[in-house]
Amino acid sequence: MAKDIDIKQEIESSQAAVQRLRERRAALLEEIQEIDRSLEGIQREIIEILGAVPAAVAAPALMAAKALERKPVRRDPELTVNAAVLEVILGAGDEISKSDIRIRSMRLAGAFSESALNSALMYWVDQRKIKNTSRGFYSPV
Repeated sequence: MAKDIDIKQEIESSQAAVQRLRERRAALLEEIQEIDRSLEGIQREIIEILGAVPAAVAAPALMAAKALERKPVRRDPELTVNAAVLEVILGAGDEISKSDIRIRSMRLAGAFSESALNSALMYWVDQRKIKNTSRGFYSPV
């Protein structure tokens, strides 16, 4: 009987720890998005400054920036499994199978484990960005 109580307490503390980690991950994601917005603002300011410079100097820099933006996304070592999974599901626009999510996400982020995929799917379901429509199928909310 005491062993059952200990197990229940351990489960509850584990669940609380997982919840704290999810909240921390969400806070970090918001922080990263804020940094991205800040970097975009800095980039716009740089382009405006370069726009004030004579066209001969500014043109190559602007053309290089535009060329970088048009390149298709390939395996990006900085792209996390979570980001790749969300991008794939939102890109599908409709219901997509777990196996398709895994294949397409691996094209973006490289190889990862089944548990990483499951964690990413659970995270985005918890964040209410996607929903599990039927067994093994997901769609954007």
